[in-house]
Amino acid sequence: MDTTEDISHASAATSTHAAASSSGLSAAQQAATLAQLGLPEIVNVVATVNLGLTLDLKYIAMHARNAQYTPNRFSAMVMRIRDEEKQNTSHIASRRRTGRPMKATALVFATGKLICTGTKGPEEARAAAKKFAKIIRKILHLERAEKAAAREAATAMLTEHGGQRDHDDEEEEGEQEEAARVRFDGFKVQNMVAKCDCRFPIRLEALQAHYPVFSTYEPELFPGLVFRMAEPRCVVLCFVSGKLVITGAKSREQIQEAFDNICDMLKPFRK
Repeated sequence: MDTTEDISHASAATSTHAAASSSGLSAAQQAATLAQLGLPEIVNVVATVNLGLTLDLKYIAMHARNAQYTPNRFSAMVMRIRDEEKQNTSHIASRRRTGRPMKATALVFATGKLICTGTKGPEEARAAAKKFAKIIRKILHLERAEKAAAREAATAMLTEHGGQRDHDDEEEEGEQEEAARVRFDGFKVQNMVAKCDCRFPIRLEALQAHYPVFSTYEPELFPGLVFRMAEPRCVVLCFVSGKLVITGAKSREQIQEAFDNICDMLKPFRK
């Protein structure tokens, strides 16, 4: 295939990519189309958000489904949204938007920072992070209700014995009211990973020799060549088969730009 044919194929593939994205196909159908064409398919998104308050991770883990907290091993609580929760109406809505059940993992820190990973796109990452925030909000409201009931029981007992409610109790109630206000501040995509295929085998040794500053290739340690792209700032793992993995991108546009750039750079090193 000569350069003119390469350009024609790339142009046709990009047009097909755009058509697939806007055709109303399900996520699974779009992924199959992208894989067939070798175009970038997002396989993981890492995003962060601040819930805006300090969290009692032990209490939350005790009351949340699919949550694990072992502070002696890791400081964050691990929460999961998995396929078995697909009867939930919010997950049904998610499948209507993405064509697949929502599946994500969150690392939740006591400071209120939440890291969401495992989704297949930035929109799905935001939806999953909001779902995690909603779960935590409900648990905090439950905690507040339990403590309010305990205070009422204590107040009733004091009243029965002629006592009065302590001013500190009122302050604590106000603090708990504030603590239940989970926010969703500063949502940001930190990393996107995509797999793709340049559709021809690559001479990795020659590629590394031509770009020694930007690439690392140590086949005895790792079978792929690590290419650190300057613009956009992404890392591309290149394999001799032509398979590529793009990581470090912050948007779909950066992934597409990195794919276009690396494919142009790889053409002279076709086997």
